[in-house]
Amino acid sequence: MKTCTIYYFSGTGNTKYVCEKLAEELNKYDFVTETVGIEKVNFPLEIKSDVVGIGYPVHGFNAPAIIDEFVDLLPNAVGTPFFSVKSSGEPLKANDASGMFFMKKLVSKGYKFCGEYHYVMPYNIIFRHSDDMVALMRERLHKKINEDGKEIAKLEEKPLVFEFGAKTIARIVRIEHPAMRMIGKGFAVDESKCLHCSKCVKNCPTKNIRVENGKFIFGSDCLGCMRCAFNCPADAINIGILNKWKVNGKYDFENAPLSENPQVIKYCHKAYLRYFFGA
Repeated sequence: MKTCTIYYFSGTGNTKYVCEKLAEELNKYDFVTETVGIEKVNFPLEIKSDVVGIGYPVHGFNAPAIIDEFVDLLPNAVGTPFFSVKSSGEPLKANDASGMFFMKKLVSKGYKFCGEYHYVMPYNIIFRHSDDMVALMRERLHKKINEDGKEIAKLEEKPLVFEFGAKTIARIVRIEHPAMRMIGKGFAVDESKCLHCSKCVKNCPTKNIRVENGKFIFGSDCLGCMRCAFNCPADAINIGILNKWKVNGKYDFENAPLSENPQVIKYCHKAYLRYFFGA
């Protein structure tokens, strides 16, 4: 029996959901698997598990900065197997090198790469997916979790290779990390809608939101995870220059109905067809 810990960051819950489902699947293969949100990890951290997983949402064709910072603090290893799990709103090949930077760091620290597994989940920014799309994502995810759990359980070492195009995109769009620190300072709260529940303040992963003299202040440590705007019960948060892309409110992922003839959106249409149906 092997022990496995999947450390994850999840902005609005998609990555957390995926990691928990994958943990359940791995436990069918003589694993004892736990999932741990990296916001709850205290350093220095001693890796006691036989296998390590890293879960993250794709932000601008990269892992969010908080994942890079987490990996920097992990101890060195001698051949400890690791795999990564990522979620994104679209199945584009441009996402293929999103984990390149932190995975290279892990390999340099002595961890053994055993694969990366990508799951498409509903957007929390850009636009809101339809019930058909959400249901298709759910059905594909459940099948893919089954396939991937079986592969991960083999713990076969794989080469850490990324295609030139995906690497180039990841390097260019990595500017999103410093850009979000500036964009996030432009977030604001509509006081006429605000319920003053302070949910955004309590849940911000970088403690970037505070209240001073009754006013909400957004600092310069925004990750762009959209946890504040997506989960605001009054839809009171304006996300600055990104506000036209704002998505507010959770999806009913488990119960979204699948119609008899589900419609796949035209945006990234071919990529979605390949992901859902192998077409």
